[in-house]
Amino acid sequence: IDPAFVDRADMKLYLGPPSVAARYGIIASCLGELCRVGVFDQAEAFKPFDEVPLMQQVDFGMLQSIDNGSASDSPRLSMMLHTLASMCAGFSGRTLRKLPFLAHALFLPLGAPGAVPV
Repeated sequence: IDPAFVDRADMKLYLGPPSVAARYGIIASCLGELCRVGVFDQAEAFKPFDEVPLMQQVDFGMLQSIDNGSASDSPRLSMMLHTLASMCAGFSGRTLRKLPFLAHALFLPLGAPGAVPV
């Protein structure tokens, strides 16, 4: 940052990277926005962070194999998002906001339709 700009600031405050709950919220809001504009199809919203079961040593393969026993994928998707948020320690809010879009752009197979189930 330009020293002249910093000199004009009334207060300098270091906030640090977002917490796990904040990372969860940031990524969930970005996925919600991508759903809203039609990039993804998602029937239900993610559960609030404090309602997602905390699981240690969870990987995405195991979460993908979980059968919720209902038509809703919300608990499983929320647990996957919780795992992702835990893995993103140290990421800035700006980087977290880019993740869903970059994942879609980099990992969607060529020729696949734009709207895919999350």
